Amino acid sequence: MDLIIIRHALPLRHVVAGDGETADPGLSDVGREQAQRTAGYLHAEGIDHVVASTMARAYETAEPLAGMLGVDVERMDDIKESDHASRVYVPAEEISADDPDTAHYFEGNLHDHVFSDGLDAFEARVLRGFQQTSSTPTARSGWPSTATGWSPRCSSAPSCASTTRCR
Repeated sequence: MDLIIIRHALPLRHVVAGDGETADPGLSDVGREQAQRTAGYLHAEGIDHVVASTMARAYETAEPLAGMLGVDVERMDDIKESDHASRVYVPAEEISADDPDTAHYFEGNLHDHVFSDGLDAFEARVLRGFQQTSSTPTARSGWPSTATGWSPRCSSAPSCASTTRCR
């Protein structure tokens, strides 16, 4: 089985003020275009299973591909972002020490700001999610599966969300 991991396309900036609220933005116009292009790039890869985290940006990245393939997107909480409980989501390209919404990333221990549940819990959760994804009946069919949510930035198709293939 091949597992194709896709980092979500470009989301909107989202800052919430209320206690108990978390930033979970959908995709920007550019992000929706990236998701469409990614789907076009991957639709002939023999993918038979599409998994996305429960984050809006991941699900919206997976939807166009699932639609082209005629499959449902399986939503999996275990592969959600490291900062899922944050009240601030700013696309990486916009993060700056001069921005009041992101200045805290440049102060103190970065792990305190990036890992809502701590680094060890994040790693264990994501590994559990990918193990579950790779053990599903469709994943055992020998065809590629695709998952969107957490992933490192890596090489990608032009104008697409970042993708990587794992064996």
